Amino acid sequence: MEIIKPVKIVPSLLFGYIRVSTLEQNAERQEQLILQKYPDQIHTFFRDTASGKTLERPGIQELLKNLRTHDTVVVESFSRISRNTRDLLNLLEQFKQKQITLISLKEDFNFNTSTGKLLLTLLVALAEMERDLLLERQREGIALAKARGAYKGRKSIPIPDNFHQCLQMYLNRENNYQIKHFMLDTGLKRTQVFKFMKQIKKKQKE
Repeated sequence: MEIIKPVKIVPSLLFGYIRVSTLEQNAERQEQLILQKYPDQIHTFFRDTASGKTLERPGIQELLKNLRTHDTVVVESFSRISRNTRDLLNLLEQFKQKQITLISLKEDFNFNTSTGKLLLTLLVALAEMERDLLLERQREGIALAKARGAYKGRKSIPIPDNFHQCLQMYLNRENNYQIKHFMLDTGLKRTQVFKFMKQIKKKQKE
């Protein structure tokens, strides 16, 4: 007689995702809002301090690696996931295929329904348009400042002397060396660290 082993059912998990655009912003507000709605239910929080223009962020990439079928992702607002319409809709399509639910506290509707998808597309498009208008106003302000001779641009930041050493430690994950350690040791912001990484990689290819 064949013995059939029982299938182990793994319970679905709730994950929180938090993103702030600069190091100066406080991520605690988003975390507290999520915990107020789901006390003692969030398995893990994933965090990013980066722009929402692309999904090339370590926090969200780590979140995607940990997600399984029927899991749930909770965010304070859909714009925390992405401010790019195409990226966000592509991500939601991935969630749909894996039967993952995305919950946004601010918008307070289900993104998996047809109505939710329509509303999401409109809301993200409006958020992207608002950002584009802001950038356009900034460009106009810079143009006017240049015309007056008052705009000198940002001062270029040189690569720190210890950058290459920290880069090797980060790539090799020596002693669990993380991006926060990289930033602390070099005195750079996250965006500056990745900017210099790209420059070095480009030079190596050349």
